[in-house]
Amino acid sequence: MASNDACLELLMRELSDVGEIHESVVAVIGRLRRGRLLRPPTSMAMLSRWCSHTASLLGGTSVVGKIAGAVLVKETVPQCEELIFSRHREAWCTSLLSALQPAAQQTAPASTADGSKGEGSKDEDSAGQLQLALQQAAALALAQVVSTAVGWPAQRREVTGCASRLVATLLPIIASPAGAHAGQLTALQALLQLARHNPPSLRQQRPALASAAVQLAMTAKPCVAQPAASLVGALPACAGGASFAEAWLASVQRLAVRAARLKPTARGLAAVPALRPVGLVSPPPCADRLMRPPTFVRARCRS
Repeated sequence: MASNDACLELLMRELSDVGEIHESVVAVIGRLRRGRLLRPPTSMAMLSRWCSHTASLLGGTSVVGKIAGAVLVKETVPQCEELIFSRHREAWCTSLLSALQPAAQQTAPASTADGSKGEGSKDEDSAGQLQLALQQAAALALAQVVSTAVGWPAQRREVTGCASRLVATLLPIIASPAGAHAGQLTALQALLQLARHNPPSLRQQRPALASAAVQLAMTAKPCVAQPAASLVGALPACAGGASFAEAWLASVQRLAVRAARLKPTARGLAAVPALRPVGLVSPPPCADRLMRPPTFVRARCRS
């Protein structure tokens, strides 16, 4: 116990210098995993201190520190016991929801005489990239918090509001045209985690999510199209038991309509086979037939 406690104490000291935290956080996570420092025999008091430290980073003023805090929360939460989780859940959720919100729009500085961006504009670009990285880290961390809470009924009820706000934030990102938002891949990853571990959290927004995911599955680059197709396959399970078959059929029909309207690209069609209903041993009757693109689409692809 003393050894684990001492190691966590040392890691917290390493993370205290926000100016260097971007260089140390990856190494810290590696040491947490190798040493299993967030598991017994680490004392409950030290675990609580560690969780408080991650919340402090999230609530700080440095964007880099907040990013590190979100990454550490994502790593910490799955290893928490319910008592520790319940103590720090509210602080984590509050800070992560705040980090998800876009920064206030600022007026862009005028270009220089030769049309190039000034130093101020370059600084804004850098700040914008950091803000996007923070939003992505916060989305993944909050999805992990919500997913972990599912194992404890009392905690699951407490994070219901957080889950709804997370989904509402991510929906416009994936509903944007393919490539229009740099955070689409991360948004899909977070939504997939919710679909697999907390399906009811997506139930209210399921139709809108399905429509947006189908669009990305057919038009986006493969790195985005594949998780989008996986989300289409996962969403029917969010409809509830009796509605599963109808929801799955509606998803397949939506995909077929989209394929008929768009000129399918190789990368879009490549994502289609990834569609599989989550939670079933085999697809519903006729699903294999419905999964195939319409006849004229297959003929066009062969030509």
